[in-house]
Amino acid sequence: MKLGTDAVLLGCLADHPHPTHILDIGTGSGVIALQLAQRFENAQVMGLEIETDAAHQAQLNFKNSPWADRLSLTQADVTTWQSELSFDLICCNPPYYENGFPIADDQRRLVRSNELLSFEQLALSVARLLRADGSFWVILPTAGMQKLCGWMALSGLYLQEITFIYPKINKACNRQIAAFRALSPEAIEEHTVCIRSEDNSYTDTYKALTAAFYLQLK
Repeated sequence: MKLGTDAVLLGCLADHPHPTHILDIGTGSGVIALQLAQRFENAQVMGLEIETDAAHQAQLNFKNSPWADRLSLTQADVTTWQSELSFDLICCNPPYYENGFPIADDQRRLVRSNELLSFEQLALSVARLLRADGSFWVILPTAGMQKLCGWMALSGLYLQEITFIYPKINKACNRQIAAFRALSPEAIEEHTVCIRSEDNSYTDTYKALTAAFYLQLK
């Protein structure tokens, strides 16, 4: 599976003071879970994946990583999965096309659309699995994030901070990374990240943010 910028950014920004149990919903190839295992050396990190081929790929990547003893893979549907654990930190890079993705390949369509995981189902699942002092981090396009915020509030989780992602200088923001917690904040923290400069090279901000996870970045 192709390594996406969305996943890398979420794996860099998702945070919690001292997580011991972390969940990556819809882990795909496992990149976010791997980043979090690298960042939080005392945490057990679980990747949850419904699709069989992706689950097998994530399991292989976990096994071959330096953090294999702290990584685990569960193949399940988060909407029906019953966990004995609750989690300090939950991340998700969810499917976001609400009316399906107009391509013939069934696997790619399900990865890109929310046919199997609506925003309402995601919010309810996170509220059920997150510890009282836990944090939920997610990346979505702007329109999708606005809808998810409503469902999260109905589930008792509130927007705490948001990062606006700009693909290039002088381009409009096309992604947002948000953190939700159970406590309603007095003010929402706002940040920005621009990925590429006018000459299409990576910005210094992006390179500094992702340096620990790339062998080479130009």
